[in-house]
Amino acid sequence: MSDAYGGGDAEHWLAPAMNEDSPAPLPWTADEIFNYLRYGFDARHGIAAGPMVDVVQNLAKAREEDVRAIAVYIADRMRRPVRQAKSNDEANAFAQLQESAAVPGMGRDAIPARSGGVASDSGAAVFEGACATCHYSGSGLQSTKPVPLALTTSVNAPDPRNLIHVVQSGLWPASGERGAMMPGFAAELTDDQLVAVVSYVRERFSRQPPWHDVSQNVRAIRGTERR
Repeated sequence: MSDAYGGGDAEHWLAPAMNEDSPAPLPWTADEIFNYLRYGFDARHGIAAGPMVDVVQNLAKAREEDVRAIAVYIADRMRRPVRQAKSNDEANAFAQLQESAAVPGMGRDAIPARSGGVASDSGAAVFEGACATCHYSGSGLQSTKPVPLALTTSVNAPDPRNLIHVVQSGLWPASGERGAMMPGFAAELTDDQLVAVVSYVRERFSRQPPWHDVSQNVRAIRGTERR
């Protein structure tokens, strides 16, 4: 397949692949893509952020049938080789297992990362203090619960830029829309803490290889935003 839909860069964010190489653990359906494009949120995939916010705001003014046509076209481009239901069940089970262990107040030994070591301990401590209260499957209203981290594209993407942006700036529903939200931690976290928690989230909530360029991307993104 042509790499025209293979992803790229957009305003210092990663634009994920929109073909069979999509990093989303669960395949997108046309209805889910429509929800994301029209309303900026889908319960299985998450909330629009970064440059996609403007896209959603513009598509909110378009005819519904046109947005559905775009969604059907993208879904066709993203079609993967046939996946058994078991694969989706395994992805969901992994996500729920990882989230259910992230219980606030249980100490960082309760939420170990795969690699272990000082960096993982530091990231686990930041996660427990700043993230675990919400990213825990046993709490919160269903309508406002965040998508399990293990199912999000940003955590499973080939590089850490989008997750860094999300942790820094947070996530907010489009104006007038309901949905999960998350505060940003740019003012609360040092560069080292941001590197640690982003690395930890990748290690704990993704079955993809660890990122090795988190520190460089944190410096680049924060340097750009401070100008």
